[in-house]
Amino acid sequence: MGIYMINKRLIFLMLVLSIFFVCIIPFGSAASNIIIVRPKAGQVFTAGNNVITWEPPEDLKSVKIDLYKSQQIRKSLDMYTSNDGEYIWYINRTSDHFVNGNDYQIRITGITDASISGMSSQFTIKIKLPFIMPETSVIIVIIAITILFVLIVIFYEKKTHKIKRWREKVKTSIRKRKRMRLYKRKVKARNNN
Repeated sequence: MGIYMINKRLIFLMLVLSIFFVCIIPFGSAASNIIIVRPKAGQVFTAGNNVITWEPPEDLKSVKIDLYKSQQIRKSLDMYTSNDGEYIWYINRTSDHFVNGNDYQIRITGITDASISGMSSQFTIKIKLPFIMPETSVIIVIIAITILFVLIVIFYEKKTHKIKRWREKVKTSIRKRKRMRLYKRKVKARNNN
């Protein structure tokens, strides 16, 4: 009789534990986690459109998406977006000012229930910045531009000086012709008298 009671209690305990593990734990863990599919570990995001995907929990209508770097929030990508499992994030090369790095993460959190969230694996942001010359190159370019400017000014001055001399020659020859015409008229006038 005693063994039967122990077996009955043991069976009841096993039944209660199995119900707990089968029903309560899976539902609780599914409700508190958002599984982020993309970005994957080590994936590289670049300037332009980048797709973030996750498995959307059914009990959430909307989520917010944040960007983390070194486990500290860097930027809020969207404060309120629908929980449809996909978000297209446009990285602007010039205005977003991201530092290249491989320690970025995406965090997605439920709007109505902040306990429902998920953090992605670490991924890389690699932005090719607009061409920036090192300081020594900048100095060399400035010197080259200055020399070019001086040469242009000298060439222009020589040209303008030549033009001025040519104009003076033309004016002088016009004056000589006028004098010659005047002289010829005077000679004609004398001969006619």
